[in-house]
Amino acid sequence: MQKKKYTKEHIIKSLKDCYHSAGKISQNIYTQKGYKPSVDVIARRFGSWNQALKEAGIPVQKQNNKKDKVLKIGKFSNEYIIQQLKNCYEKHGSISMTLYSKERYQPGRTTIVRQFGSWNNAIEAAGLKAITNHERQFSDEEVLEQLKACYKENNNFISMDIYKDSGRTPTPATIIKYFGSWNNAIEAAGLKANASNIEIYSDEDYIQSLRACYKRNGNYITVPLYRKQKYRPTLNSIRKRFGTWNKALQFANIPINKEVNQHYKKEKLIAILHDFYKTNGKITRVMYSSSGQLPHLHTIISYFGSWENALKEAGISLTRDNKQYTKRDVISSIQSCYDQFKRPISVTDYTNSGFEPKLATIRRLFGSWEVAAREAGIPEYFTQYTKDEIIEILQECYEENLGSLTLHEYRELREEPSLSYIINMFNGSWNEALASASLPLNKNIKTTKTH
Repeated sequence: MQKKKYTKEHIIKSLKDCYHSAGKISQNIYTQKGYKPSVDVIARRFGSWNQALKEAGIPVQKQNNKKDKVLKIGKFSNEYIIQQLKNCYEKHGSISMTLYSKERYQPGRTTIVRQFGSWNNAIEAAGLKAITNHERQFSDEEVLEQLKACYKENNNFISMDIYKDSGRTPTPATIIKYFGSWNNAIEAAGLKANASNIEIYSDEDYIQSLRACYKRNGNYITVPLYRKQKYRPTLNSIRKRFGTWNKALQFANIPINKEVNQHYKKEKLIAILHDFYKTNGKITRVMYSSSGQLPHLHTIISYFGSWENALKEAGISLTRDNKQYTKRDVISSIQSCYDQFKRPISVTDYTNSGFEPKLATIRRLFGSWEVAAREAGIPEYFTQYTKDEIIEILQECYEENLGSLTLHEYRELREEPSLSYIINMFNGSWNEALASASLPLNKNIKTTKTH
């Protein structure tokens, strides 16, 4: 079952609605008027807030000085944040980081932690009492009643996904924390566990999901794409049913990736790039990918080795937008971002400000944001999350990712707190962090020490 996602078209409509309603637009105006999705989601989807405005055809305000640039990021007063926390508490009779985020209050928890030093500091400033990881908001009996009610509503059937989609509380992660595992809770409720709760898919289900992913991505499909977009049946189900990914693709009559490349000759690919450049006046990786042009961007990169090599082969000059960034470029951008804020910067500050290169490039060149920031010689940004706060974040990510959380998956889901921060907080071990959150451990993972 797929999780609802905002399309680019939906986001562009929201931006235009906000712009026409207020006569102007900024991150603050957009957030305070309650438009969805959040500014963070927009920045991740388009690369930056300004890029989203450009694609929506909305004028981007040019900043005349560094002071204006800082104001562009948008800040919330302590009083406004405290009132939001109180609103959440009054609505539910309690408050936690997960509950606040689930209700989509603004500003987001990262902003709150940055502004108050920690989540608990903000709660204390609001005169509230937070639920810690060591307290229980629900009794066992209340949890079991929720499971039984959900089971009955779904014709005597229940799975973690079905329960999560029902919107009931406590969340699956909380239930796992209370009972040790999902199946333990199901058995304690006197319901049918294990085999009865395995989702059973027909051949048509497999075919439809694979073809839907293939069509959505411009007649292109890979294992990472399918996993990231959270299609059902899961990859594990596909491999159990067909043995290999390529056999599943063949069953759904989808060309396997190697066969896709064979459909195009070098001269044809170069001609396609030339035609695109001539039609649009320029060509960038983002422009080409978002246009729906075939073959898919991944096919071109796979054929030539890189996007830059493809343009060189086609005799198209490399612009800033197509530049192959070096470590020196990264260091310069990070230093410029630091100069803009005039304070230690986080990875979220950098990504939301629209600087180039993107975070993925920084990680490819340096291994992590933290290493790149140290190389740039800027003051260290100290993220202040308690263990309880990290545990809530891990449990939330586990739910978002439909019952799975690896190092790589966490990095795809969250920028803060960083992996290195989490691992250092839990004695140099990712699995110890998972164990503290009562989540399944990653198999075959070695203890990870960070320096």
